[in-house]
Parts: sequence; structure tokens; C-alpha cells
Amino acid sequence: MLQKTILSTCSMLILASTFNTTAASSIPLEKLTAFDAASSDRFGNSVALSNRSLIVGAFGDDDNGSDSGSVYVYVDSDFDGSYTDEIGVKFHLPTGSKGDNFGYSMDASGNILVIGVPFSEHAIHDGGSVAVYVDRDLDGDFSDESAQIITAFDAEIASNYGYSVAISGNTLVIGAYRDGGKGAVYVYVDSNNDNDFTDETGQKLTAFDGNSNDMFGVRVAISDNTIVVGAQGDDLKRGAAYIFVDRDNDGDFSQETAQKLTATYRSSNDFFGSAVAASGNTVVVGAYYDDDNSRVNSGSVYVYVDSNNDGNFTETAQKLYATYPASEDHFGRALDMDGNTIAIGNYQDDEGQRNAGSVYLFTDTNQDGYYTDETPQVVYNELAKPNDYTGQAIAIRGRDLVLGAPQSDGAGTSSGSVLSYGVIKAFRDCNELKNELASASNGIYNIDPDGNGPIVPFNAYCDMTTQGGGWTLVAHHRDGLNSINIPDIVTPSTFGVMGSANWQALRNNMNSGMMFIDEYGKVSTIGKNTLIDGNCTSINSSDDLANAPLSPDLALIWHSEDSYCAATGLDYSFIELSIQGTSRGTGYLNAGASLYQHAMAKFDIWPYSSTASVTEQNELLYFIK
Repeated sequence: MLQKTILSTCSMLILASTFNTTAASSIPLEKLTAFDAASSDRFGNSVALSNRSLIVGAFGDDDNGSDSGSVYVYVDSDFDGSYTDEIGVKFHLPTGSKGDNFGYSMDASGNILVIGVPFSEHAIHDGGSVAVYVDRDLDGDFSDESAQIITAFDAEIASNYGYSVAISGNTLVIGAYRDGGKGAVYVYVDSNNDNDFTDETGQKLTAFDGNSNDMFGVRVAISDNTIVVGAQGDDLKRGAAYIFVDRDNDGDFSQETAQKLTATYRSSNDFFGSAVAASGNTVVVGAYYDDDNSRVNSGSVYVYVDSNNDGNFTETAQKLYATYPASEDHFGRALDMDGNTIAIGNYQDDEGQRNAGSVYLFTDTNQDGYYTDETPQVVYNELAKPNDYTGQAIAIRGRDLVLGAPQSDGAGTSSGSVLSYGVIKAFRDCNELKNELASASNGIYNIDPDGNGPIVPFNAYCDMTTQGGGWTLVAHHRDGLNSINIPDIVTPSTFGVMGSANWQALRNNMNSGMMFIDEYGKVSTIGKNTLIDGNCTSINSSDDLANAPLSPDLALIWHSEDSYCAATGLDYSFIELSIQGTSRGTGYLNAGASLYQHAMAKFDIWPYSSTASVTEQNELLYFIK
């Protein structure tokens, strides 16, 4: 059954959404247009997401001359998933000139933004260049940073270096699809990890069987140590894709033997390789002129999974197509991938209006590497006008899905617009959020620990600064309480514990351990393996924080002891989360929120002068990561 999303509106900018997914929060889909929009700007021809920023290219903007191009940045300063309440900042190359097409392509990774300028003349006529911006202060705004300008070390006239770009970690990939008439790709590795690519020697990749008009490098993608290059003109435009795997992880792709992928059933003018994407062990290739199901130019997408994790993607491809394919839909014209979700542009879909466009989302919910057995979610825009081409550009990262509609006419012919869905999936926990959004601050965020499982996404407090950040608060407790509450959200100002199902899901995701902060700011930590290996009470047996196991007659969520598990003598360590009624005696053990470390040390960080924290504190925040 098709899951269909219709976008409607009650104002010019905010679109109500019926997007329905078990891993999504109800954040409205929004429509963005440039604050100075003009005809032929093509705002939305390229889009990117970086931490908390949405970046939009408008290569037809005329600020530095006709089609010089500009880029707009919108920073989600309050982390509410909305960009329409933010003031967009516009920037362009100070040295830009007529016909540069600054912003024609773009990609982002962490705090690095890469922008293609494929028709610039920094090195030679239409040789092209790339501008790299590093958000060094992590404020999400790239416009106040100086650009690193990179050109090909062997620049040729009209090679269009920068026509496609991709970045992952410290590796930058740049396509020059007209180089030498066949096309080439340049790879730069920031070997010094100083975010400076201008001092690196580029590697040049070409097809081992290249021919004129192959268009090798028309699209590029990178994930970890795998680079994918589209060559849509190969073999009478049947198309191909080449994969380069840095098998020894030395950063040198030029010494690797490329794998060549072609469509299972090839026809001339399919343009296989016109779009590519990659994530982990999965590579995706679009063939937007494929005549799938006897529908002329309906388009299709091929998925290749390296199931053996050996760098070999030559396994039988899975083929995806629109649920109701129609001629000239061009399914697969744009692609992006994040985790196990593939986003596919169907930009000439006629739903509602001719060439209104749509986007399909395929998620490998079973995480078995198969997408053909998944029901796609489809995003339409019922307000679209004819020839809006929604989905001509796509970016999906973490919680955000962004769709470019560069030929929409809201402020003049092809002035362009962008549709942004604020949350298509919640982060699994605070740690995943921290890894995705490095600049995230302490606060309450929506998380979904079991992904597509039965648990409804919920709000939780995240500590993003202490001990590397990424800690999820699961309990806030103090000595002397007669009961333990389960509030809607556990916060540093609210006592209580997280509900059992949510706690268990977070515990199942644990990869670091637990952290405790007392009322004086003292921090304790204990590792994951130590928690699991508790011989008296393992953390895995503590399913309900409101009713911790009695071990032996104390409510302990973890307990390790060299003998008897009686919490006597000097050979035990434990984490207590108890009420007054389950605390023994009137001495130091009469404490509800406390930590103990006797004899052999168990905690990685122990800030207390004695073996029992209870002598120095009365209150604890309990975090997991």
C-alpha cells in the first residue's frame, strides 16, 4: 500500500503536512523562497543540510552579473525544525562574475560546505572551480567564513570542474564531466585534518574504458571509503557508474581498480548514472530516462548492496520505480541517501499539475539490505503549479528532508523555491543527535530509540557538553523520597525516572555507559561492559527504574561484588536508585541517590574522596549514552 503525503497550506509559506511515519514528529512542511527572488534565479537547483543549517543554491542569481549565482543559508537557531522563522543570509564569491553559476552544485559534511562553480574562469575559460567554506565557530552560518578556492591542477578549457561535488569527513570529490571530452573526477584528502584543502595534492580519477562524451563525473557521491561516479553518456547514453573503494584506507583512491556498474536491461538513452548516492555498504544509481514498465522515460533506480562488506558491489541489483509510473516522469533524476533511507526525485510527476513533481522515500525497515519489499512514502505538493519540478534537487540528513523546486514561478518565471520537512525521523538518542549536529546545546529533543519499532518518539533532555556530550537523562533522584514519579520529561529541574519501555530502548542502544552528576556538579562515569557484567545485578536486568531490583535489600540498578552479593564487607560497588522504604539502616546506606565503589575500582571517573558518594552528595542526575 502506498503511503501518500499531500502538502497543503493556509498561508504562503507554512504548509500543513499529513506525512505519516512512526519515526516522525509532527513538524509542518514549509516552503521557502528567496527574500529577493527574481525571475530565472532557480533558487533550489541545489540544496544541502549541515548540522542545523539549510543551504540553498540559486545559480541564476544576477548579483555579480547575469547568472553569476548566489547561495542562501538558513540556520535553525532554536532547533525547532523550522527554517521559515529564520533570517536567511545570502552570499556569493567576492570575485564572482557573469556566467559563473556559483551554487550550481553543493554538498555538506559536518561543518564543511562545498559549492561548485562549474563555469567560472578562475583558472581558464569555463574551467570551473569549487569554493569550500568551513564553519569554524559552529554557528551554522557559512556566509561569514572565507572561501577556499580550488581549481584543477591540470585545468582545461570548458572542463566544468565543479559541475558535481561531494564530501564526507576529510575527503572532497569534484566532478569535471567534460574534461578531455570524456570526463574526470578529482579527489582531495585533508591529510592534516586542518579543514584546509588548498594545500593538498589532488588525485585524478578517470574511467579505465573511457570514451568521448561519456560524461564521467556528471554526478559524484562518497560515503566513508567509497566513491561513486556517474557516467550517463557511456555506450550511447545507456550510462554507467564507477565505484572506487579505498580498501587499505590510506586516502589514495587513484591506485584502486574501479568497478563498473551498468543497468541489468540496458537501452540507449537510459542515462544510467545521471544521479548517484551512497551510504555505508549501499550504492544507488538513477536512470531517469529508463522506459520502465513500457512507460517512455518513466525512470528507475538501481540499488547495489555490498552484503559481504568486502568492497564488492557487483551483486545483483535491486530495481526501484514509482508506484504508478508514467511516461516522462523521470523517476531517479535526483537522489540522496541517509542511513538506510533512499530519497528519489520524480520531478516531472503530474500529480495535481503537469510536471509538479514528487519525491519517494524507501527505508530498509528490516535492515536486511532489501528495499524492493518496502512500501515507499511519497511526498507530493498539491499547491504546485505546472512545471514546478519539485524534487529536482534533494537533501536528506538526520531529521530533515529538503526538496528543490527551482523552476517554480512564485516570484517570476523559474524564480524557484524549496520545500523543507522539519522532521522526517527522530534521532535514536542524544548521542546520535550530537554526532549529527555537533553544535547542538543542552536541552530537550525528540528521540526515537527503536527507530521503526513500536515506541512512539518522545522528548528527552540531552547533555551536549559534559564528557563529550551526547548523554540522555533517564533519572533525576535524591535521598529521602518516599516515591518515584514518571514525568512526561525527566529534566534537571524535575525529579523522576523515564518510563520502562523508553528506558529499555535507550539501554539497548548504549555504546558508552552511564554518567552521573550530583548537585555540586561532580561527574562520575562507568563503562558499558562494566554495567553489563555486574555479577549481582546487571544493568540489563534493571527493566524498570521506578522499581529497581532489590539486591540484596536495596533498590540497585547495577551491583557488582566479589562475594555473596550481600552488599557487606568491602568488596562491593553499586548504583542506587531507591526510596526511603527500601534503604537499610540509618547510617550512610540510608540514601536513595548514591554511588558506591568499594575495593576494586569499577567507575572510570570517581570524583569523591571516599568509597561512598553519599557522604558528599544527596542528589544525582542519571545519564546514559
